Amino acid sequence: MNEQSFMKALFHGVVAEDLVFPYPHIAPEERERTTALLDNVRKFFTASVDSARIDDEACISAQVMAGLKALGLFGLRIP
Repeated sequence: MNEQSFMKALFHGVVAEDLVFPYPHIAPEERERTTALLDNVRKFFTASVDSARIDDEACISAQVMAGLKALGLFGLRIP
């Protein structure tokens, strides 16, 4: 039985990508786009998002929302 849980890891603030990627199989060109998007999201969150503050205030700032929008995450379609 697999003891790993994506949701448990996520609850602890860890995105366990090895549990979700590469599912389903991703074509090489799509993998490049996906990797670039994930890298940009990681950089943005590291530089601009204070998760504890969001939790404490129960509010996501307009600056964070604008950053997510600028990354193209609003209306993102995932096949």
